[in-house]
Amino acid sequence: HQYQAACTPEEIRKQAQNIGEPTLAWIESVLEDSSLHIKARINRTLGVVRLIKQYPKERLNAACLRGIYYGNFTRRGLLDMLERELDKQPLPKQEIIKPLPQEHCNVRGALYYA
Repeated sequence: HQYQAACTPEEIRKQAQNIGEPTLAWIESVLEDSSLHIKARINRTLGVVRLIKQYPKERLNAACLRGIYYGNFTRRGLLDMLERELDKQPLPKQEIIKPLPQEHCNVRGALYYA
């Protein structure tokens, strides 16, 4: 408990930076989440930083990227990805949504409603 009480967001950021950029980005997202109490944010980020004891940096970074992609900002979510080895799978490619054409036979236009 003393270690946890002494941890500040700056120290957690330094630890995350040593792990990698994706982990730092994930940590930043959690630390900036105003819907959580500051203690909850610190506990969540500390839990993720401690995962480095169980998993290599590459896997933790890949899981954080996946978490950011899917909007999963919980320690349990990252741990599930690591346990199920989802971090080793490539992220799906984002489809580029093409805008629908605005001129075709079913579009009436402004003059119709005038």
